Amino acid sequence: MALAPVSSAKGGIPLGLAGATAATRYVGAVASGAPLTGTFAVGDFVIGQDGTLRICTVAGSPGTWVEVSGTATPAAYVAAVLADSPLGFYQLDETTGLAQDSSGNAAHMTATAGTTKGYRVEGPMPGAFGIYMIGGASFSRAVLTTAVNNWTLEVWAKIVATGGDDTVLLNGVRASSGYSLDIIDATKHLRALYGGVAFQRTSTGAIVVNDWTHLAIVDRASALEYYVDGVLDSTGAETAAPNAPATKSQIGSDAAVSCALSMAAFYNTPLTAARIAAHFAAAV
Repeated sequence: MALAPVSSAKGGIPLGLAGATAATRYVGAVASGAPLTGTFAVGDFVIGQDGTLRICTVAGSPGTWVEVSGTATPAAYVAAVLADSPLGFYQLDETTGLAQDSSGNAAHMTATAGTTKGYRVEGPMPGAFGIYMIGGASFSRAVLTTAVNNWTLEVWAKIVATGGDDTVLLNGVRASSGYSLDIIDATKHLRALYGGVAFQRTSTGAIVVNDWTHLAIVDRASALEYYVDGVLDSTGAETAAPNAPATKSQIGSDAAVSCALSMAAFYNTPLTAARIAAHFAAAV
């Protein structure tokens, strides 16, 4: 993933990455492992004398720490996702019109009639691939779950060009049922849409265009959590309950949107912050 420009104060002292919404701190070295004492914030990082890098993903004393190995492989990411039993998991590395399900549930998707699937591109980690969805391309199948609470949508996305708000993942029908993971065209923020009900609140931070970004929306007992690159962006109550999902689950948009997608997953459980962080860490 590309680094953003560094902003600076007087004297050229770096303050942080342009567009950053929170500070990150180097908190000193340890012999090995994560810090065992002290109070830390999300984004703090430590480099061990054994050469490992760890990032704090859940604030606390000492908080939750995830090792960043720097040797990510698709297999490591796939194993992390499958450990959480998704209903459908789509690596999107095919060269045909079928989105193969890797969850073991045989919940394969086919290219939606009347759309152009796009073409295969390099994915978010070495050896992984994705599909560049050209102007409204999508895959769909019968609805994966009718759950209205306690679910997770997760995907790697690389937004290239948008002509409208982008529905990246959908469980239901945009106009009448279920819920989706959306990206707002004007601001590039993450947002949930409850089909036929209402748009939900937007994420705090924006998504970087032309870069692979790990995205997840979790519904936990009617509270919505947004995650960007493995870190909790924000949480808050939903404005209204969704209608029960019906008819279809879908990857990609019906609108004139161009983006690349990889490693899409649908769950009927609310993943914890630690598990989402672990998924992201397996890819970097």
